[in-house]
Amino acid sequence: MVVTEKCDVYSFGVVALEVIMGKHPRDLISSLSSPHYRNIMLKDVVDKRLTFPTEDEKSVALIMALAILCTQTNPLSRPTMKQISEELIAQFVVLLWNYDGQIAYEDIIREIEDFDIKYFVGVGGYISIYRALLQSGKVVALKKFHNWERENLTFERSFTTKIQILTKIRHRNIVRLYEFCCHTRCAFLVYEYLEKGSLFVVLAEEVEAVVLDWKRRINLIKGISSALSYLHHDCSPPIIHRDISSNNILLDSEYEAHVADFGTARLLDLDSSNQTILASTYGYIVPAYPNDSSPSLPLHRNFIPFSLADQIHTRSTWRFVIAMILMEFMTTMAD
Repeated sequence: MVVTEKCDVYSFGVVALEVIMGKHPRDLISSLSSPHYRNIMLKDVVDKRLTFPTEDEKSVALIMALAILCTQTNPLSRPTMKQISEELIAQFVVLLWNYDGQIAYEDIIREIEDFDIKYFVGVGGYISIYRALLQSGKVVALKKFHNWERENLTFERSFTTKIQILTKIRHRNIVRLYEFCCHTRCAFLVYEYLEKGSLFVVLAEEVEAVVLDWKRRINLIKGISSALSYLHHDCSPPIIHRDISSNNILLDSEYEAHVADFGTARLLDLDSSNQTILASTYGYIVPAYPNDSSPSLPLHRNFIPFSLADQIHTRSTWRFVIAMILMEFMTTMAD
């Protein structure tokens, strides 16, 4: 299967729906593509733990409309992240950060007392995560690779790819890499520490999910779209994340989103066919599609004509399709 930036677009659509609904949208996506599809009522799908977003209903409806377009089966019918970002954050200021490679290996090891268990905060598939407070006052997250993972023949390539990508990135909504080490004793990455953890955990916790109100959720989705638009359109060569999910979106103390975990990311070679294996998390992966040039089957088949769904890359048609979806949402909200 040809992997392009449209794979990230699909995953972004799933995450955006998950933020609005407070749960994974697999049932909604299935119902939209069903021959028994009926019109959506926004009040029926938004997270019930929050009060209905009366003040932000147009913003929430817009996000739902954009997310549904992102989850079209045919990649040609999905918008680009640049289009999504322009719609969501026309007045959003993108701040760029500089890479900071000044934290010494010895300082890290000393501060966490050679990986003492009391600094341990979590574990991933192939990493252990530690929290360290440096003498400078900076709090960092240290991701140490397990020894058995380092023995994997593909580890060096994966580690090099991650470093190559993260040292190029300068964006407010992408986790910041401070330092890295690949030593005979251990291999680890040092990131900024994000207090709230993953979006998945926040949505799963009743108290945190309510604190993550509609304004924060809207800004969170804006941040993710801005980060992906940056990766796809402002980096050279473009970067495809390949594993956008709520587990890989980290939140800071202000509930601002940061795209994380670039272990499966790829630099897009514009001169090749980009044949590669999909690496996304189940539930966020692009559904198989036999032929990218096949006619699109729009999820909202009742009101997006086939000809329009296949041409949303043009600005005027793109805006018209959004308007059509919003018209249905605003109509059903009034019912």
